[in-house]
Amino acid sequence: MNTSAVDFIQRLVRQFPILQPLYEEHLADYDELLPHVFMGDFTRWLISVYSGDQKLGNAESTIRAILDYVERAFVEGDEELKELIAVSFLENLPLPGEQHASILRFLGSELIREYLRIQGLA
Repeated sequence: MNTSAVDFIQRLVRQFPILQPLYEEHLADYDELLPHVFMGDFTRWLISVYSGDQKLGNAESTIRAILDYVERAFVEGDEELKELIAVSFLENLPLPGEQHASILRFLGSELIREYLRIQGLA
């Protein structure tokens, strides 16, 4: 298991306690932290918050804060952490024109650049 990925996810959950139930459910389901699987769950959770399916007061500011944190981790992280974020987060976001694609407006400059690159849009 990649320690930088595990460390990142644990720091993310500590920084944003709202993610604790998602993290605990993941551990209950898999008996361990599977970073790529968790990031897929995280992406779906984020989209459900954005779409309003998951009720959360001041959802936009929460999404912005979380994605700012992910942006910093992507910029400062090692190659394995960048891969985790690119492959298991960015690749799971909606494409432009798809439902909830406007969530892309919350991505920072490095995340949007990588998103566009991996989607073949840059």
